[in-house]
Amino acid sequence: MVAVGYVLFGIVGGIITLLLLVLGILRTNPERIFNVYPKKGLLYHLKYYLVLQLVKYFRERICQKYIRRNSIDYIGGIYTMDAPQELSQNPKSYDKVSFIGSTQNGHRLVVSVERRKKGIHYTTLYLYTPNRGVFKLPNLPDTLCVPETEVELETNEYNANGIKLEVLDPMRKWKIEYNGQLMNNGKLYNVAIKAEFNSKNSSYFNHNKDLSSFVLADSLAREPWNDDFFHILKNIMTMQAFRDHSFGTDGFLETMHRYAYFVIFLNNGSYVVFGNLSRPSFFLSSLKVGYIVTKDGRYLPLKDSNFELYSYGETGRPPKHSNFVISTEDNKIFTSIVCESYEKRYLGANWEGKIYNQFISCGVGSQSGHGVAEYFYRNTTGRPENFQLKDPNWFRSVQNFERSISECHHTEDEEDDDDFGF
Repeated sequence: MVAVGYVLFGIVGGIITLLLLVLGILRTNPERIFNVYPKKGLLYHLKYYLVLQLVKYFRERICQKYIRRNSIDYIGGIYTMDAPQELSQNPKSYDKVSFIGSTQNGHRLVVSVERRKKGIHYTTLYLYTPNRGVFKLPNLPDTLCVPETEVELETNEYNANGIKLEVLDPMRKWKIEYNGQLMNNGKLYNVAIKAEFNSKNSSYFNHNKDLSSFVLADSLAREPWNDDFFHILKNIMTMQAFRDHSFGTDGFLETMHRYAYFVIFLNNGSYVVFGNLSRPSFFLSSLKVGYIVTKDGRYLPLKDSNFELYSYGETGRPPKHSNFVISTEDNKIFTSIVCESYEKRYLGANWEGKIYNQFISCGVGSQSGHGVAEYFYRNTTGRPENFQLKDPNWFRSVQNFERSISECHHTEDEEDDDDFGF
């Protein structure tokens, strides 16, 4: 009996030791490329399987919730999701709408309006023509648009800097207008743009429920599973049940390390949307997202890609040529990108983010096409004084207040990091 007891004690002790060892490995911070992008750790495949099952479980719950909705609730949800959003009391709350378009002969349009508190907007407009190059807003690369007097009650319109975006039919039809001057090769031209965005598809791609579970599992399986990770994961899983809007409170510029994003229109009528983002503080150091829309309107989520951010422009300048493979459930597709021209712009009241917009020609499999690529980088140079001199006095005081809040948050984050031993 004594011998049996020793054996049982040894088995139990061995199991406990093994569990502690596994838990220790799960919490270990993996080796990182450029101190940002984690490599696959020792237990990557186990973590990948666990996360994949967890994501599929929550996705199933989300789909069941959609099915239980009646048609009135569903239609109301679409109107709510695609309408101008009410900005919260958070000074960094935002509501943004963007459009990217291309013709088969190479003309491209990029237009964006982002609503902020107190009537502040961030606006972008590029019109690329093969023969004349880029026509753009005269204030670019500065995207900030500030009213002369402080606005206490924001309008529910995407209307700023001559750009007006208006929803006509939720998820289906928008009106795009611009009336003002655009700059081309140092000269100003009076330009009027009247366009209409029409979606031929009755369905749409919702990243919360349609994004491939495999790419999310791959990203989370590379991260250390420590206390911070599970806190963030809990918040993500809670929000996925209902969060289907493109608005919120913006920690974006402070927490995003990099991203690259491609919108490709192919000559056969299909198009590709693909991106890779790095937001390490959200335990998403390398998350690949995207889908293909076939010419008959079917959405095919991308399952994988060998496009890694550290191989494409990590030094601060996007590549002029890039080749990579994107994968759907059934096919691996070779993709080739060539930059024809590019423009640079800055985001944030203090230019916290820098974006390169590339106007690209491309090949995806056997098809050719045109599109736009977007590379985001953190920027630390600040907004130049010659731009700040044009700001009204009320905005400078608000900017100083928000900067003090950001510095307080940064200090708190450093203290929290010390508590966790990072």
